[in-house]
Amino acid sequence: ALKKETSRLITRSIKKVGKVSARVRYAEEQLEKLKAEIDASASEEVDDELLEKLENAPNIEDHRKEMAELQSRLRKLNWLEE
Repeated sequence: ALKKETSRLITRSIKKVGKVSARVRYAEEQLEKLKAEIDASASEEVDDELLEKLENAPNIEDHRKEMAELQSRLRKLNWLEE
């Protein structure tokens, strides 16, 4: 029963790591697009709209931290399963 539960938790953890990884990639893409828009901005002053987009962009560091925690949990579960 413990082995079955461990396997189930490993599967769930793998799924969660995948989802967070996708969120990190998406956030990085959004940040790159915003940086390109800011660089392409003709005026010296960065448009208020661009600044607002930048402030509302997903926080990559939060996602990376969550992914590191999930990966750590997954390593522990894999160790437990062995």
